[in-house]
Amino acid sequence: MRRGRRPPVTETALLIAQIAVLLLLFGFVWAVVRSSSRTVARAAPPPLPLEDPVERSDTAAHPVPRRAPAPAQAPAPAAAPAPAVVAAAPLPASPPSPVTDPFAGRFAAPIPPEEPPDPVTDTGGNGRVRANISTADALAANITPRLVVENGPGRRAGEEITLGGGLTIGRSRSNDVHLDDTYVSHMHARILRRGAFYQVQDLGSTNGTFLNGQRIEAAQLRPRDELRMGETTLRYEE
Repeated sequence: MRRGRRPPVTETALLIAQIAVLLLLFGFVWAVVRSSSRTVARAAPPPLPLEDPVERSDTAAHPVPRRAPAPAQAPAPAAAPAPAVVAAAPLPASPPSPVTDPFAGRFAAPIPPEEPPDPVTDTGGNGRVRANISTADALAANITPRLVVENGPGRRAGEEITLGGGLTIGRSRSNDVHLDDTYVSHMHARILRRGAFYQVQDLGSTNGTFLNGQRIEAAQLRPRDELRMGETTLRYEE
């Protein structure tokens, strides 16, 4: 027995089948989207009301009473006129009674004036007496501030070095005062004039600058101060 042959599929039938499949697919997608929108709408919180219904109900149930207007106050009575003040006649001034000093006559002796302090009262660290005289007084009295050599290699004892406006001291010959001392640095120290006084400053020397036996960085000079640099000793005089 021979089977019958299937009729050929025409293009129209194929197009109708494709349209039917597309409609089914569109309907399925539409159903899914609609179901999702309903789920989201159910999960979203309800919108808040613009006005609080509780406050409106409370206000309607219990209205706020209006404050009654304050009664008008009566005008204050006029103040009574102040009584006139009659000025009293001034009393005659009584003559002042003499005041007696109970301590009169007890301190009849005059108090002697204070004696001026002794200008030579200060002593340095080496026990020498230092005069309390300023450089201005020394210059006014025609006294020349100077350094006096006491001892040192290459220097004569008693040699005087005038300070003038200041000078530098060291082993280098470029200094104002050259010291041929092995223990003295090339730029050892300097002496500056500060107003009415002279000041000695150490210039970072290796063995240091000593004033009256104490190592210093900077100090004011007074008469009879002793400066030691290495093996050289100088005395400040005015």
